Amino acid sequence: MQKRYGVRAAYFYVDVTTARLNKITELFDSGKLVTHVGTVLPLEDARIAHEMLAGRPHRRGKIRARYRFSTLGTVEIQRRKG
Repeated sequence: MQKRYGVRAAYFYVDVTTARLNKITELFDSGKLVTHVGTVLPLEDARIAHEMLAGRPHRRGKIRARYRFSTLGTVEIQRRKG
């Protein structure tokens, strides 16, 4: 594959821990770690996002879904006694 397409494949295993996730968060918050978002789609287009992950052409970078909360006002929840 490398000779034909000029690419290299690699596999790695990640041991996810709270400490490591906190460190990544710290790096993002400080601006030392940044990501490049290439495509932002509304949540309704989640199918297209999955197609892009599977190989459908898209801009280079992360694929992100956008969700907008609608303004519904205040919702009150009452407990029943008993």
